[in-house]
Amino acid sequence: MMLLEKYETILDAWLANIMAQENDDWVFAAGYLQGHIAVALAGIEAEYGQADFTPAALSTNMQAAFAIAATELSASDRVLIQQAWHHFMDFLTLQLASNATTEATI
Repeated sequence: MMLLEKYETILDAWLANIMAQENDDWVFAAGYLQGHIAVALAGIEAEYGQADFTPAALSTNMQAAFAIAATELSASDRVLIQQAWHHFMDFLTLQLASNATTEATI
């Protein structure tokens, strides 16, 4: 699986998890982040190809989205978006580590 596809699969799994388990505020935050993460991933692919698909690269590209969020969201929504972002990054890191372990044993 290509790295972009892996990140998109992990994003989809995180979103499904949020939809199934969280409240309306988290669903809003996840939906908001989904679009921005997709744009950030596309930007990484366009600029670097597959070589730079790291959580750090994604975080760097997401800073523009957070700058926009500062102007278009209420303070409480910004806090919620940041919490959801950290939750996603934890999920992403865990999934990437799990995938690396699985691939190493194959």
